[in-house]
Amino acid sequence: MRELNHLILNLYGSAQECTTGEFQGQALDMLRQALSFDSAAIIAASFSPDMAISLHSLHMYQQPIEKLADRKALVSPDTILADACRSRGRCVTMASAEIDRRYLDLHAYCRKYAIAHSMVLISPATHHANLDLIALWRAGPERAYSAAETELGNLLLPHLTQAQAINSRLFLATDTQPSPGSVRLLASLNGCLQYMEPIAADMLQREWPEWDPPMLPADFVAELRRPGLGRYTGKTLVAQVTELGGYLYIQLAQRPAGRSLTGVESAVARLAATGLSYKDIARQQGVSPATVRNQLHSVYAKLDVGNKTALAAALTVLTEMLP
Repeated sequence: MRELNHLILNLYGSAQECTTGEFQGQALDMLRQALSFDSAAIIAASFSPDMAISLHSLHMYQQPIEKLADRKALVSPDTILADACRSRGRCVTMASAEIDRRYLDLHAYCRKYAIAHSMVLISPATHHANLDLIALWRAGPERAYSAAETELGNLLLPHLTQAQAINSRLFLATDTQPSPGSVRLLASLNGCLQYMEPIAADMLQREWPEWDPPMLPADFVAELRRPGLGRYTGKTLVAQVTELGGYLYIQLAQRPAGRSLTGVESAVARLAATGLSYKDIARQQGVSPATVRNQLHSVYAKLDVGNKTALAAALTVLTEMLP
């Protein structure tokens, strides 16, 4: 028990010390010392009443990313996922040999990715249509999870889920300094999402209506990773990226609507965003307050904003994120 307590403390310590990209792999390395498994995944997803899954983020451990595409192609129902949904907060296990023989594609999938035994936990803390899921897989047919190991999973996996939640909150607070009005997401270098603020999914789907997470659009990743660029400008959004520890830390913001500002409009807009009155701006610009008022009306229309707070946020986007 002393070793397990030490492991749990290390999980929470790593959650506070590691970047979000580093934490998941390191946490699974630690977990593997106490509860043997060959491969794993940490998944955030949602599902429909017919159990169709929409993945939001995914961390693969000792499995290739190609496994994701093969998983999406399956027609047969995922029996262990259904069991895990019915037993939220408790680990469920299953031997692949016990899967209904009629599910030929699922049997082929398990053979291809060396999945002989599965242990799955879905956190009870999330909304009923959402999944915070941890899956641990063993390759050897003779290595079934015992009752004692299942209870060990019941002890340890909720701590992993909680530690990850702490790590994500710290990422939001400190790992990157967001521009006003921006949202953040984290992806591996190949574009597989590891963390995403909820609104980011809506922003990405407006830019790419056919986009399906957790893999970011290939052209988006290529543009962000183009040497010397580190940014993307699209129809509806702008983005900038920082590569850190083998991960992409991405900020998204809505692209301001409307036409470009003239030089005079830009100068007046920036003065207004600092809180200056029409009279103060007019004095600095050498024009009348009525002229300033007309110029700002044009700025508001071009940027599709309605007040100085929104104007300041739009100007920040234009300055920091547009090329």
